[in-house]
Amino acid sequence: MNRKFINDFGWNEGIGKTITLYDTTKLTIIGVVEDFYLYGVWQAVEPVMLRLSQTDQYDVLAIRSKPEDMAGVLEYIRAKWRSMSTNLIFNGRFQNDLMQEGQNINDSIMKVNIFLAITATILSLIGMYNLVSLDVIRRTKEIGIRKIQGAPVPLLMFIVSSRFLIVLFIASVLGCTGGYKMSILMMDSIWDYFVEIKPGILLSAVLVMCLATVLTIVFKVLKAALKNPVISLRYE
Repeated sequence: MNRKFINDFGWNEGIGKTITLYDTTKLTIIGVVEDFYLYGVWQAVEPVMLRLSQTDQYDVLAIRSKPEDMAGVLEYIRAKWRSMSTNLIFNGRFQNDLMQEGQNINDSIMKVNIFLAITATILSLIGMYNLVSLDVIRRTKEIGIRKIQGAPVPLLMFIVSSRFLIVLFIASVLGCTGGYKMSILMMDSIWDYFVEIKPGILLSAVLVMCLATVLTIVFKVLKAALKNPVISLRYE
């Protein structure tokens, strides 16, 4: 039995226990294996019983070999199958091929989400750049007047960037919270078992946005601050 089977019966150790199959057949548990995924991580682990079949009731034969011998072993089994003069087609496959469909689905989901993440990041950066640019343009005269009155460039950067940093902080908190909840909701709708989202992933996204915002502010404000105040005051 697997561990799930033993736990569902409320046993600490299942070896030596007896169960009844079909109300007539009594079976004794001789071993317990750890839980394993029957159909991938899309479904929860179910109770499993592994039972020896009669020699004339074999349905599936699993063979383990060294990686370098797999091709030869498969060909040998195929030849043996043909020598049995059976009308059934040989259906031998590698274990990796059985899981290939699940791997392809996971790869497709990952590619779609990476594309969406990159697109969302680019759109956010473009939006932030436009907001900073428009605000600097609107406050060109103000920057010129402050510079004439002796305001240093770092102070001008702080004045212009303070509102954006506050907005960025609020957006980061809401975005991380909402993104975490929605990501968990999406993954839970597809898989029963998945890797939890780590804080480092959310922090890296926030750092990217903060770095892009700071660089944009530094570039735009520095450009406006270094401009001749006379030109700034004449700006319409």
